[in-house]
Amino acid sequence: MKIVHLFPVLLLAALVPVSCNKDKEEKEPDPNDYTIKYDGKSFTITAGREWRYQTNRYPSHNTFAYFMGNGAAFLQSGNYDLGPHDPPITLFYYLSLPASSGYMQGIFEYYALPDNWYISGLPASVHTKQIITDAVVGYDEDGDRKITPDEVIRVTGGTIHYNGGESLYDLTLANGKTVKGRIKATIGSQLPPS
Repeated sequence: MKIVHLFPVLLLAALVPVSCNKDKEEKEPDPNDYTIKYDGKSFTITAGREWRYQTNRYPSHNTFAYFMGNGAAFLQSGNYDLGPHDPPITLFYYLSLPASSGYMQGIFEYYALPDNWYISGLPASVHTKQIITDAVVGYDEDGDRKITPDEVIRVTGGTIHYNGGESLYDLTLANGKTVKGRIKATIGSQLPPS
């Protein structure tokens, strides 16, 4: 008889730690925390650039390229110097939304381009989707204030919730690490490089 009375108490004691851990996992990020996290470190990026490709890159989509990094120097493949006050991390990516869509905002999901995308365009399966393509993260691993080609890491999955100069990142990288967090940046817009 004592075991039957004791069972509800034991069950309640077992559930309390589980529910507390669940609350910790589901905690919303601080909306005023404008940092991105990579490899256990936090960084603040306050400036970026945008290139407006419109439908010149993919005829089915309006496409914009973004470089998020406080410095002025940039090459997608690496080989650029960081300024003395720049964080050691940069992000570069293309955001594309269907050509018939309106304003550039919302959730964009990573899409790996097929090898023949330049000849045949984007597959019909993504013509109605907001996608991220050709995305990389540069990280100054050795602390020499340069991003070299071996310090450029491909994005392999994830999302960017884009809303002008304020974006939320949840990206998976080829090295198994992630970039997560928010950036609130002043975005300078210019014509694509020729």
